[in-house]
Amino acid sequence: MRRHGAVLNKPESFFVVSVALPTDLDAVNDLHSLAPGHVYIHLGGATPEEFRVGRALMHSKVLLAAGAVSSRLWTGSHNFTGQAITGGNIEGALLLTAPSNHAAIQDAGTHLNICRMTSELFDPAQMPKYKEIQKRQLPLPPWIRPAKLLVIHAESAVVPTNLPFTVHLRTVPTDFDSYFINDRGVRLYLHPIGGLKQGLPADFKGVTLWTGAITGINRTDRHPRNSGLKGNFPNADFDLDLPNVFSSPVLSVAGSTTLPATSQVVLRMDGHDEPGVEVYSIEKPVANVYDTDAVGQELHGIDADMQPFFTDDSLTHGELVYRPVRGMKRSVKVAGYEETMRTDAALDSRQKRDAQAEMIMYEAKEAARPADAFLFVSKHVVDRRMQ
Repeated sequence: MRRHGAVLNKPESFFVVSVALPTDLDAVNDLHSLAPGHVYIHLGGATPEEFRVGRALMHSKVLLAAGAVSSRLWTGSHNFTGQAITGGNIEGALLLTAPSNHAAIQDAGTHLNICRMTSELFDPAQMPKYKEIQKRQLPLPPWIRPAKLLVIHAESAVVPTNLPFTVHLRTVPTDFDSYFINDRGVRLYLHPIGGLKQGLPADFKGVTLWTGAITGINRTDRHPRNSGLKGNFPNADFDLDLPNVFSSPVLSVAGSTTLPATSQVVLRMDGHDEPGVEVYSIEKPVANVYDTDAVGQELHGIDADMQPFFTDDSLTHGELVYRPVRGMKRSVKVAGYEETMRTDAALDSRQKRDAQAEMIMYEAKEAARPADAFLFVSKHVVDRRMQ
């Protein structure tokens, strides 16, 4: 395009390019330098979205050289690439030379102006936004990190007073065996007796949070698959018992209770933290979504037999809805169990700060086993101190 810079800089000239691959955004930036104010970038549509295909694109391949009397129109299958233009690809194209008032020339001009109207003027300062849209993803913010932590919510009549301390976790059900891996980080929340109930959100007043790691795992002679020997842990400070898949774990002074455990897990707790500063998600908590115009939506008719191929958001009263993309935004949604996931409930100051930062939404998942709400492995941790 360099040798056409003078023509592209004419007041009525413009060039529209799609943000979608294979567009080279750095090349578009170079073109903008050649003809500033005449280059537009089309960011696509958040809708319509077709299942297994994707979202709407500007897919036109049209070049119109409009003159006062005669015009030339190129249209076809080719992209604006060297392979397509020089014949490396097998393309189909049409070249029409006709009077400028010819219907096809007029229609092409109207179409190109619609492409421009649904685009935005290219701005080099917006390159990060363009690249995010092209990749369709944003990086995780620093306050959200992948982390497979063993999160335990237990009732306890005793509260540890000294660090470090050792916990002897004893489980009867084998459903949670895969959770126990040496050196896995642990978050142990201790609630007052009666503070954990199935189907009811916990009150986090008076709850303490202890941090540590798994340091040992043992299968006893009662284990149905990996039968071994019962271990003795005389130096443990506390026992933590999970007798079934219906109850929450209970912490007690070591040696004060007995339990026919199938697995024994040693936890070394060497830290103390404030409940609510971390939130744990059992699913990926960040969704990247398109930011769209609230106005300027267009409707396109669609045959009834094609409607099942599009998402519900793509249709209004049986017509396709076009919503231009203007950027990318991030949605943070923590998936957890209703009984224990709202660990910020008692932290008013933290909630106020969240209102000023990115909003965190919560999604309650139904536990396959009631005890899942009290003993689970996180996939991501939201660290609210870093927001």
